[in-house]
Amino acid sequence: MTINVRQKHFKSGHFEDSAYPNLGEVGIYWFITPSEILQDSVPRTEGDDDGDFVNGPSGHYEFWEHLKTQIPNLKGTEYDRVPRGRVIYSKKDSTFLVYGSTETISNPQRRLIIERDFRLRGERVKYIQDSHYETDHLISIIPEEFDR
Repeated sequence: MTINVRQKHFKSGHFEDSAYPNLGEVGIYWFITPSEILQDSVPRTEGDDDGDFVNGPSGHYEFWEHLKTQIPNLKGTEYDRVPRGRVIYSKKDSTFLVYGSTETISNPQRRLIIERDFRLRGERVKYIQDSHYETDHLISIIPEEFDR
């Protein structure tokens, strides 16, 4: 069975499609290849609402540790060595805020991938470079177990 990670979300130990295909999502992501992301996201209406912002339910470190138990290729790779970022929703501005490294934020192809996979097309989106998400270089993770 082939699983296209660009269109799937890892939740509860398995990959699944979003139940809300036309609603923008919030959450975390990693670029596991230059053109594919692995994400944990939920529709913004199901995110963690702190009053001003809606965020996804997962943190990068904790979720990566969980993923390493499910995806053998990730073992031995630290979560912060793979290009990553976060998408949150600003209720005040009705805008999705996409955080990432300079490379991710300045790359038009990666922006399109994020917009597609987080279902942000047609939404107000602001891209924000954040030094917290900088990595030395792209580490591609070949998702062998997705091709079974």
